[in-house]
Amino acid sequence: MMKLINMIIISLTLIIPSIISIMSNNKFMHPMLMGIIMFITTMISSINLSLNFKNHWFSFLTFLILIGGMMILFLYFISFNNNMKMNMKWMFLMSIPLKSIFMFIFMFSIYLNFNKIMWIYNINDIKMSSFENKFNLNFMYLEKKNMPSMIAMLYLLLTLSMIVKLCINKKIKIRKINYEKI
Repeated sequence: MMKLINMIIISLTLIIPSIISIMSNNKFMHPMLMGIIMFITTMISSINLSLNFKNHWFSFLTFLILIGGMMILFLYFISFNNNMKMNMKWMFLMSIPLKSIFMFIFMFSIYLNFNKIMWIYNINDIKMSSFENKFNLNFMYLEKKNMPSMIAMLYLLLTLSMIVKLCINKKIKIRKINYEKI
């Protein structure tokens, strides 16, 4: 059962870049849609971290940091684009479930043939229990393992700096404060 859950999470992780590639061609890209995709990616990575580690604190802290950054981005986007409509085409909406279904079928076929694959590569002797004591949270931030979290954090930083720069150039307040006279 755990293998099936891991396969589903891997398939969801592979679907997100395909959705982003579809959206990059859309000229009416709305920041709210990008925020939703980043939220889904954050959820998938947090679930993946909590399934792979015994201690769930790291996935919880990563989730809280990224959600806090997305809340700040939401505040900035609200002050900048408050009346922009989100236009999506029907083919875009239809392609997301189709890609999800195809990816799930592909991962499920790998799951069904998993014993054959393990037999071919002679990996049956390797057990994850032998790696549990050697596995450390610091491995996530090694040189080749830190790309997903670094990309998410750089996205938050660059978006924050771009919105502040745009608000300064147009002389718009970053945060709208409504004071009502009593």
